[in-house]
Amino acid sequence: MHNIQTKHIEAMRNLLFEEFGIHVSDLKAGNIVPKLSKLLLNEKYENADDFFLFLKKDFSAAKIIIAKYFTTNHTFFFREEDHFDFVLKDVVETKKTNIAIWSAASSTGEEAYSIAMTLLDRGIKDFKILASDLDKTVLKHFNEGEYGESRLSKVSEKQRKRYFIETRTGFVRVKNDLRKHIFIKNLNLMDDLAFEKQFDYIFCRNVFIYFNDQSRFKTLEMLSKNLKLGGYIFVGHTESLFNLPPNLKKVENSIFKKIS
Repeated sequence: MHNIQTKHIEAMRNLLFEEFGIHVSDLKAGNIVPKLSKLLLNEKYENADDFFLFLKKDFSAAKIIIAKYFTTNHTFFFREEDHFDFVLKDVVETKKTNIAIWSAASSTGEEAYSIAMTLLDRGIKDFKILASDLDKTVLKHFNEGEYGESRLSKVSEKQRKRYFIETRTGFVRVKNDLRKHIFIKNLNLMDDLAFEKQFDYIFCRNVFIYFNDQSRFKTLEMLSKNLKLGGYIFVGHTESLFNLPPNLKKVENSIFKKIS
């Protein structure tokens, strides 16, 4: 199978952790083999050694390829929708204006568009969403804004008519009225990111399950630094965060508030 050896698996484990914060345990090390095999096949490498030679030659380009095959991007519109309801309730109750939201692992965009639809449905237009991901391939899909029917199971008929246009059988594209609220950037959450303006809400969902305690804490510190006092961070429902920075407090399952 493309002559994948233990040395290649260990090298990939180390790289995934050092560059993306993704921790692959000893028990799950075998999961690297099918993903690396798919990478080698699709990217036309005869064997694993050839790819690792390319990695040494052009590290930046190789990282983009690795992100494409080793980060998980399964999502759909209104996934874990109680988070969107929480944001809407908080915006209405606090009468927020000039709202800044960060969808920090946006994948192909369904999360960011779900937030935007939730606010627009209530007539709230004074918001901007930064949507970021480390995988340029999914961001290209996001920017094109075309989605298959399987992603829209939770989108109402009214929302379909208002925010989407059918492009071909089984596919729709996001209308500009929705797209104009969103800015897309290629960012790595393991970097020490700092923005000029802090955010009211940060979504970083279903990412921490791939991190170990060290990278998880480091990323939470970076996120909280970019969050306004009283702002909220949302993580995935199945993610457990026990070691929090002191300025974050758990207020609900998977929702954390910046308190200092």
